[in-house]
Order: sequence, then structure tokens, then C-alpha cells
Amino acid sequence: MTPVKSWLGYPYPLGATWLGNGVNFALFSELATSVDLCLFDKVDARQENIRIPMTEHTDQVWHVFLPDARPGQLYGYRVSGPYEPERGLRFNSSKLLLDPYAKAIAGEVNWSDEMFGYVVGDKLEDLAQDFRDDAWGMPKAVVIDNAFDWKNDKRLGISLAQSIIYEVHVKGFTKLCPNVPEHLRGTYIGSICGIAAPESFEGALKALGAHVDLAKRYIDHHYYTEAELKNFIARCIRRDLAMIVTTEKDAVRMPRFPETEPKVPIYFMRVEIEILSGHESWEHWVARTCKPQPMLSPERFFT
Repeated sequence: MTPVKSWLGYPYPLGATWLGNGVNFALFSELATSVDLCLFDKVDARQENIRIPMTEHTDQVWHVFLPDARPGQLYGYRVSGPYEPERGLRFNSSKLLLDPYAKAIAGEVNWSDEMFGYVVGDKLEDLAQDFRDDAWGMPKAVVIDNAFDWKNDKRLGISLAQSIIYEVHVKGFTKLCPNVPEHLRGTYIGSICGIAAPESFEGALKALGAHVDLAKRYIDHHYYTEAELKNFIARCIRRDLAMIVTTEKDAVRMPRFPETEPKVPIYFMRVEIEILSGHESWEHWVARTCKPQPMLSPERFFT
């Protein structure tokens, strides 16, 4: 295999991180005895073209830095350790492992008996270790570049000394104004959510007196990439929106950004559920939660 230059690397952040002058790889394993980083030149390769032992480990994190690696690199891991199924330990370096911290994945699983860590159909059932290589049928993790071009976007930041303060009820003032598009009338905020019924969330925001100027909907249980969120934030910045509001479920699946990057404050809407007994039926309770209630209060997610 082709030799490759490698340095010690860092235990954080986990996963593959492009640092501008190379890629840092970090993988957590409490019980592994050795870890090999496998590099591939194409997604359908039957085996890795480079295998690099990760000799450094800090606080149970195995790490290495490759100064010659670049975004787009395909990789996976082979992890050695005890094979003791009775104790729940099934280390098997014959099997290529997908990085649990991968930011992008290429390829699909080609299901076959080799994909299992045990010998399918063996008389010992799932206790017999399978030593066949499965790299040919496994997807590969991909190194990506997290950099985002903000294109000089920034908040206007007009000082009070240069501002003209005019007090008006925006919703009422613009309600019948023909020069303002209907979807822009009222309070200006952005909404982003990945739930089964996004229109219900947006309706709740409007019922609270806010106007959703920008709305981005995703499928239920969507995991947000940095690019998706940053593109939406950039659109909000260009419209000078005051904030972005999302659901609590979506908030936990959003990436965090360094404080140096421009952004719009993001809040999540927390809904506290109160189950009432007696004459109030479930349908009546659902109807109540769709209307403005004191229990619906926005909370800061990050700024």
C-alpha cells in the first residue's frame, strides 16, 4: 500500500475534521486494543488502498492527523478488541466500520452474509466469528469542508443615533396595506422545522402575534447539516429578521457554530403539556393547545 504521512493528531473534535492544512481523525472506543484508519480511492473499492494504524489515544479517543488528506476523502475504520459475544463484545477487524461521527456518507449497504460479524447459519448461531472482509459492500464516510461563504452578509446594526423610532402596531398597520405583500404583514421572523405537521407550528407562531416572513420545512426527524442551517441564516440576515424560531425537537438536531460567525438569534418554542381529568376530553385539550396559551413561551436556543 502507498505510504502516507501521518502526525499524532488531536482527540477533539470527534470524527473527521478538515483543518485547512490536513484532516484530523478521532474515534472513541473504551475497549478497543487497536484502531486502523482505512482510506479508499472510490466508493465501490473492494478494499482500502491505504491502512493507517492509529497509535495515539487520549482519554479513550484514538486519533491521527493526515496533512495530505483533503475534503472528499473516503474512509472507514477497522477496530480490534475482544470478541466475546456472551459479554456483548463483538470486535471484528475484518469488518469495515462506518464512522459514527461521519458528516457525509457515500454508497449503500450491499446486504450479504459478509455484512454480519458472525457466521450466518453456523451451529453456534451468532457466537461464531465471521472473518470475511465486507469493505466491498459497505458505505464509506466522506471528509467534508465545513467552511461557509457568508458573502459579506452581516446584521445592519444601525445605531440608535442614526435610527428613527416610530411606534406602530405592525400587524394592524399593515393588515390592509395594498403595497405590502400579505405574507410580509406583521412581525418579521423566520421559522424552520422538521416535524410531521409544520403548518401547525407556523400557525401557533402566528396565533401568538408573530408573522413568519421566512419558513423552511423539512421532513419529520430531519437532521440539519451546517450548510442547510447557514444558508437559512444567511437569508434571514439579508432580510434583517429579528430572530429564528424552531421547535424544541428540531433544536436538539441543529449544529452549533463558533461565536465568530454571524448569525441570527435562534429560539425554540417549548410546549408544556398539562393533562386534565374530568369533563375535558382529549379533543378539547388538543384544540386548546393550538391556540395561544401562557404555557407557550419562546426560549433562547443559542445566539
